[in-house]
Amino acid sequence: MFAERVGWLADLVRGMADQVIAARWSDADLAVLAGGVGADGRRLPASGWMALRRLGWGAVAPAGVVVSDRVRRIAEEEAARALRLACHRRAVVAALLATWPADPFARTDAECQRYGRRYPKAPTTRRSATAPGRSPHTFECMGGCPRGCVSWRARRSWRGR
Repeated sequence: MFAERVGWLADLVRGMADQVIAARWSDADLAVLAGGVGADGRRLPASGWMALRRLGWGAVAPAGVVVSDRVRRIAEEEAARALRLACHRRAVVAALLATWPADPFARTDAECQRYGRRYPKAPTTRRSATAPGRSPHTFECMGGCPRGCVSWRARRSWRGR
């Protein structure tokens, strides 16, 4: 009985989050979220559910279902994380396409440096930005272009696969 209720609530939250994602999955809305500034000119909060509420993109329960504010916040946080991830992936793809190498089998040092300047910084939270031992989250953190930088295809044959 308890497992059925948990499953029902998880499906409800997922459905509410899916509605927000589907309604805001456009270039214009993703650009607004990526900009990090609300309509009132203030910086968007780090917590996703609050950022969506400030933008007026709140989750709505299905007709005939009454949910607590906590359930709405969970759905909004899930939607915000998916939308923020889409913003970051969109920026990474744009950087890759803008710096696509002339020879797809090998990158020159100049092409690697150009990619490093265009690559967007990964989104971090206050906690992950200060955590010791974190792996590099940007191309610049890795020290630029590695020696003999080549594409994945050339590396794959080098590894003997």
